Amino acid sequence: MARQRRNHRSNGEQRESGFGSDQIEKGDSPREHAKASEKSAMTISQKWLVLAVASGAFAALNGVFAKLTTAQLTANISQGISHSLSLSTSVAVAVEYIVRAFFFGLNILSNITMWALFTRALTAASSSTQVTITNTTANFLATALLGMVVFQERVAPQWWLGATIMAAGSIIVGLRDEGKVEDSTDERRGDGDGRTADLIEFQDERALTQERD
Repeated sequence: MARQRRNHRSNGEQRESGFGSDQIEKGDSPREHAKASEKSAMTISQKWLVLAVASGAFAALNGVFAKLTTAQLTANISQGISHSLSLSTSVAVAVEYIVRAFFFGLNILSNITMWALFTRALTAASSSTQVTITNTTANFLATALLGMVVFQERVAPQWWLGATIMAAGSIIVGLRDEGKVEDSTDERRGDGDGRTADLIEFQDERALTQERD
C-alpha cells in the first residue's frame, strides 16, 4: 500500500512537472508575456503619435485650401493658366471657378481625413488630452510653415513663442504617460519573475523529494 501511494505521488509530481516544463518550452513564461506587453504598449504609443501629428497636418491643409477657395492668389493662378493656354475671357472666368471648386473639394477632403485620423488617434491613445495637445501643436506649426510658403505670410515672434510652449507641454505630457506605461510593465514583469521563481522552487523541492524516496 505504501509503495502504491508513493508511486501515485510520483506520477502526480511528474504530471505537474511536465505541465510546468511544457509551459516553459512553449514560451508561455510570464517574463515573455511581459516583454510582449511592453512591445505592444510601445507600438500603440507610436501609433497614436503618428496619427495625431498627421491629423494636425491635415487640419493645417484644410485651412490652406479653405483660404485658396476665396483668396486673390487663386485668381492669379487661374489667370496664369488662362494666359498659358491662350483662353478667351469667358473661358478664363470658367477656369477660375473650376480652380476655386477644386480647392474647395480639397478643403472638404482634408477636413474628412483630419477627423478620421484624429478619431483613430483618440482610440489608440490612453489619454485624450495628450492627443489633443499634440494635434493642436502640429496644426500650429504646419499652419505657420504653409502660410509662409504658400501665402508669403510673416509670423510674429510671439506666435513662435506660444507654439514652442505648446510643443514643450506636449512632450511633457507624452513623457508622463510613457512613464506610467513603463511602471505598469515593470509591475507585470515583477509578477512574472515571481511566478517563475515559484515554479523553479517547486521543481527543486520535487527533485529533493524524489532523491529521498
